[in-house]
Amino acid sequence: LRKPLFAAEGFSIVTKQRIYVRPYFTRRYGSVTGSTESLTETIRERFQGDFDNFNQVCQDRQKNMLPREGGGHENMHCTLIPLDQGSSAQWHVLGAFYFDGQPQRMFRIRLYQVTPSQSKEEVFMRIYTLPPGLEGRLRKQSNLMDWPGLVLDGWSEDKDSFESLPNCDVKWTKSADPVQHAYAFEAPPTRVEDAVHAVMVHGEAIVDSITMIPGKPIRILDQLSLWEKDFWINDRGLDPVTGNFIYGNHRGIPYCMERVTSIFKDFESRTWQRKVINDSLEWTMGPDYRTDEQYDSNMDQIGGPSTRMNLSGREQQKQ
Repeated sequence: LRKPLFAAEGFSIVTKQRIYVRPYFTRRYGSVTGSTESLTETIRERFQGDFDNFNQVCQDRQKNMLPREGGGHENMHCTLIPLDQGSSAQWHVLGAFYFDGQPQRMFRIRLYQVTPSQSKEEVFMRIYTLPPGLEGRLRKQSNLMDWPGLVLDGWSEDKDSFESLPNCDVKWTKSADPVQHAYAFEAPPTRVEDAVHAVMVHGEAIVDSITMIPGKPIRILDQLSLWEKDFWINDRGLDPVTGNFIYGNHRGIPYCMERVTSIFKDFESRTWQRKVINDSLEWTMGPDYRTDEQYDSNMDQIGGPSTRMNLSGREQQKQ
């Protein structure tokens, strides 16, 4: 396994969280503030590809931390497919999320509309849900690289059928928020390697759940940090009345996802393709990228499918 991304202990209680982070972490990832590359270029280059947090989950289990109440994480995979590439001031990215290296267990599909500010010092991202009929057609296509054409056709035919999630827009900047991104660095930051960070424009949002508990209001809190080869997602969903967790890490530690691929459109073949960056995590992209034996061996390392676990989950898995 790789060296742990960070060693942190802390807590989160609805609105407050405290996390202690080793200085090594800041030295490794630093800040992009001094970079000559524009924020827009950075987002366009990095907000694409496959990412997976399998190594983080292995580290959790070595510490006997199970998901949710146990303080650990589920094994989550994120695929970001850039739909339109080039010099357009505004572009779109299709996002798909699933658990335990099983694309057939997709729990979230979103369309991201990315728009740089006039000053170019901020990049805004609006999040859309897909029309149910379109999402159903995507789920029947096992190869995610076949999805872009269907989504682009749907967007061009009827944009109004894509619904933006209210108050869920995020804002990317080169500077990390000292409170919301406390997981990423200690002050003062050492700018060795670059990162860009995002927060919710409205701080938080209350939306009706679409997939987890359909129709149930969920209070959403989210921070993001994106490096060239790492994508951290600190997404939590809480009951707006009781403050109880519905999803996300209970200690306020993000899902630390490593880049598996880069995804791009090949203009000669007019197809979207993957370029594997991390061979050790290629298996997380689905059955076409592994053997059954390889998958079973990797699942054994984390004690079995992670979404079935909680504080007493080890007994549940034996049933």
